[in-house]
Amino acid sequence: MFRSTKNVVITIVVVVVEVVEVVDLETGLDDFVSLESGDHDVEDPEEDEDGSGDGLDVLRAAQLAADGLADDTIIFYWADHGSGMPRSKRWPANSGLHVPLIVHIPEKFKDLRPADYVAGGTTDRAVSFVDFAPTMCSLAGVKPPEWMQGYAFLGKFIAPPQPYVYGFRGRMDERYDLVRSVTDGRYVYLRNYLPHLSQGQHVDTQFKTPTTAVWKKLYDEGTLNAGQSIFWQTPKFNMWEA
Repeated sequence: MFRSTKNVVITIVVVVVEVVEVVDLETGLDDFVSLESGDHDVEDPEEDEDGSGDGLDVLRAAQLAADGLADDTIIFYWADHGSGMPRSKRWPANSGLHVPLIVHIPEKFKDLRPADYVAGGTTDRAVSFVDFAPTMCSLAGVKPPEWMQGYAFLGKFIAPPQPYVYGFRGRMDERYDLVRSVTDGRYVYLRNYLPHLSQGQHVDTQFKTPTTAVWKKLYDEGTLNAGQSIFWQTPKFNMWEA
């Protein structure tokens, strides 16, 4: 939680580490979560039956309402990365970098909204998680310093939309790779600087998922077709994605 001298409260609902391409703007707090969707105890948050913990998001919103802060809170809600499947997480193309982002800005702070902010609406503006830091400054009424990476997309110091956003693949737990990507929102170009390493390097966490293990087994057995085999093959190749 971050407070400015103007009593703007910014609540980060989900922690993130990857890159975002499109931001979806407000549904309104009542639509953002349904406080009538279950008998949730605000004082005793627990994981959902499936172990996902998604119910905690409802609890957080319920706690804001219970504390009388709902109308004084700007909420960011976004995903960590693409699907947890191979070629999504840890891969700097749309499958790994394109995630949902919802921003709720109460009426009290409507002057901090961008021009295209509409309740329940969307925007085609491409943003990256590196834009979050300057955006937090802008929401708090502080001009982002010149040395700060990224561009504010909300607040008093909104920057013009950028023509491109960038992604990268580097260290993945115990493995390394060197891939860079750039997208204009439609096409993604990937540049592989270590083409002798396949996309499917053995990352212990990834191989704990049954899908990865089965896919690799079928590749080793030679039962996959050409398209299904690309993930495991070397050399990697530079590519465009639409």
